[in-house]
Amino acid sequence: MNKNFLHNVFLILFFYNTSILFVYCTVGPDFRRPQIPIPQKWENDILQDDDKNPINLAYWWKNFNDPILTELIEESIHSNLDIRQAGFRVAQARASLGIMTAGLFPELGIQGAMTRRHNSMSVSSSNNTTNTAQATSIPPSNSQIIAATEKSPSTKSATNLFQTGLTASWTLDVFGGVRRNIESANANLQMTLEDRRGIFLTLISDVATNYVNLRTFQKQISIAKEQLKIQEQTSLIMKKRYEA
Repeated sequence: MNKNFLHNVFLILFFYNTSILFVYCTVGPDFRRPQIPIPQKWENDILQDDDKNPINLAYWWKNFNDPILTELIEESIHSNLDIRQAGFRVAQARASLGIMTAGLFPELGIQGAMTRRHNSMSVSSSNNTTNTAQATSIPPSNSQIIAATEKSPSTKSATNLFQTGLTASWTLDVFGGVRRNIESANANLQMTLEDRRGIFLTLISDVATNYVNLRTFQKQISIAKEQLKIQEQTSLIMKKRYEA
């Protein structure tokens, strides 16, 4: 009784220590997000308008109420190649994450094959006929043997052979290598998402900046034309006063 009890205790301690050893042998350290001090709110309420209503920053360009600017930004988003490439990189990162996650689960496979064989066999028969011809002036000749071979129709047969197989495998992630790969793939996915957001922000800000500059130059040209008209009118008045 005591021996069995000690044996069971020994096995429990052995498996417990082994599990602890596997935990400490996990590949690589755990990732810890760096602590960056971020203020809880802005010093000035720049995100509030005069009516104290929150501004929608997701589509901030629509706050200008300019349909031309909105149309230009939407067209640039749909036709920009950098955004398309960023979208493909995000899809690739998501697929890689799915592949890495699949390493934690068993793998099942099925195989199938089909073979068809044709067998043909010909049957032949021979008929031997002996004809003897005699004449009064010609001595009897030797017998002439005529062999005729008649081929019977070919006999065909077909054989179908089917083969199927099922495979299964499961690799236990004892040392945490698969989990580390999943963490790396997830971090890569987050990076590609932020990279695409950065491309969106850069593109939209460039389009909006160029559009605002265009409108500014157009307004400056309009003001310059108005000033030119005023100067021409002033010059005409001064000329008339001088002639008077």
